[in-house]
Amino acid sequence: MNDTTRFLVTAVLPDRVGILRDVTGALFNAGANLTDLRQTVVGGVYTLVAIAEFPPDGPRAREPEWLDYDVETRIQLAVRAALPDKVARVFAQPCAAHDAPPAAGERYVVSVVGPDRPGRVHEIARILADAGVNAEDWRHDFSDPERTLTVGIVTVPPSCDVTALQKSLADALGPTGLATSLRHENIFRATNEVGPIRNLLDPSATLRMIGEENLDVRTVTIGVNLNACASEDPARMCDAVRDRIRRAAGRLVPTADAVAARYGVQIVNKRLAISPASILLERHAGRRDAAVALAKALDEAVQEVGIDLVGGFSALVHKGMTPGERTLIDAIPEALAATGHVCASVNIGSTKAGINVGAAALVAEKCLALAEATKADKGFGAAKLVVFANQPEDNPFMAGAELGAGEPDVVIDVGVSGPGVVKRALDRLLARNPGATLDEIA
Repeated sequence: MNDTTRFLVTAVLPDRVGILRDVTGALFNAGANLTDLRQTVVGGVYTLVAIAEFPPDGPRAREPEWLDYDVETRIQLAVRAALPDKVARVFAQPCAAHDAPPAAGERYVVSVVGPDRPGRVHEIARILADAGVNAEDWRHDFSDPERTLTVGIVTVPPSCDVTALQKSLADALGPTGLATSLRHENIFRATNEVGPIRNLLDPSATLRMIGEENLDVRTVTIGVNLNACASEDPARMCDAVRDRIRRAAGRLVPTADAVAARYGVQIVNKRLAISPASILLERHAGRRDAAVALAKALDEAVQEVGIDLVGGFSALVHKGMTPGERTLIDAIPEALAATGHVCASVNIGSTKAGINVGAAALVAEKCLALAEATKADKGFGAAKLVVFANQPEDNPFMAGAELGAGEPDVVIDVGVSGPGVVKRALDRLLARNPGATLDEIA
């Protein structure tokens, strides 16, 4: 049997310095142990809510006559006596302990920012309640009428479709000029650098996240090494490429969609980067038809698994060209014109080796031919070709993505977008090293 008596204690009074000290001191002197406490200031009014556990005989009485009152009244008298504020309102009521588990699900942060209007908070609460979402903490900040902020911590049950809930909020509130966000608590913390002391409901942090950082995952790119698909028979090579992509990348799209739905973060693109395709063409020197067939096989494979783009129809020729690399470059106009999802890149220079002028001239010729071959599509083929110097080995961004030397057999790269995210990274660097050079920043 529990040997303590639990009471819910609330205090409401005009805000001033020292209220928390006075209330908690009064409860401590009355013999209470605080097991939970919340305080906030709304419109200049201080509100405290606490769970206080007392011994079975109730709170200690500072004045003998208090013993004539019931326990609730004795608690109120003890707190009021510690508060000089004549308008303070103090309440106490029994609060039976209950062992009910917390609401099942995961915690998210919901935020809505924009011009204030009547009924806004109710509309948000209605949408959440209709989806079975439990609101735990809530704040509505009116410091700027044109950018009022509603933000809360909610528990989303496993049965709730987070993507559908995000859409419901956007559909209902977007037409009135309100920007909505529903993000997993872990994502919100990471993108706002919320420490253990800072409150998740800090309006400045949330406004910054919505208005400046606008975090999304620009791309999830799976890198796959295709070198083992090499064959002297072009048809066998293409079949091996299709099979390898199906097996290695077949679950990329559903997995990315599931992660996006769970954490409330948009994943804009799902892409594939392969090891340089020129390696597969070394056994097909001079056979432009084999290179085009390879590009078509890549295009078909990524369409089958739902991937947006594939990069790595590439050649690295900054110090010279092999027969396979020349074959790939010769085939670029036809290959990119014949495919919708294949992207190509050629590295023609490096800081160490300089520029391969012969390769630069050849690639320039192919760029013109590619633009001509896709002129009916406004020259879009040229947008799928990148000419590099110092091409990185692990670039997940199109059109220059490829899985370079030194990379694993299969790897996932995540590219994060958002100018505010980049700015915060720069701010952290400059805070540590105010004299950072451009090389260090890059």
